[in-house]
Order: sequence, then C-alpha cells, then structure tokens
Amino acid sequence: VVVEGDRATVFNVGDVRVYQRASGYLMQVSTDDRSSAGSNVITQSVGGAPRLTSISPHVVQLQLTPGHRLLICSDGVSDVVPFEGIDACLAELRPVVAAEGLLAAAIAAGASD
Repeated sequence: VVVEGDRATVFNVGDVRVYQRASGYLMQVSTDDRSSAGSNVITQSVGGAPRLTSISPHVVQLQLTPGHRLLICSDGVSDVVPFEGIDACLAELRPVVAAEGLLAAAIAAGASD
C-alpha cells in the first residue's frame, strides 16, 4: 500500500489481504490468488518459486478520508479470524489496541503463523 495524501494505491499478489474500513463498513480491497475458494494453492506469489516467474499484481486506487483504516494481513489472520471479528477490531479507534485485538483473536483461533 502506498499512501499519498488522501489517496492510496493498493497492490497485491498471493494471499496477503488488504481491508479498508470506512464509514462503519469493512471491505476487502485486495484480490486473492487462490485456485479456488478455500484452496491452499496460490496461483501467483512473490518468491518461493523454484524458478523466476512473472506476476500480474492486482492494483486498486482508493480515496481516503479521515477515519478510514487500512489493514494489511496474512492468511494467519484472515483464515482464522472471521470477517466480523476483523471488523470489530478495526472499529477500535486506537491503532495499537486494534492491532493487539487482531493478534489476540488470531492466537485464540489457533493461527499457525
């Protein structure tokens, strides 16, 4: 994520997710590169391949206003913490408390990473 003033450019490959919480609503703004819903097979990634491969990152432009929150997280959070749980944590106005809540929720749910 690159933030410049009131604009953000979000780009991703693989299964790292970016969420935006704005005006009381949470939405996933990144695109998963999995072969199918619930699959552990990633169709493109940065690194980890035995040979050099090309990637096609997904790019999204966002308009930001005061109060918008962005979360970049691995599947260690998004696979174990339900969408509603992520939303509840990001509703917290203090960033450190929101991050601690996400960490606690992921650990409580048995996150492996």
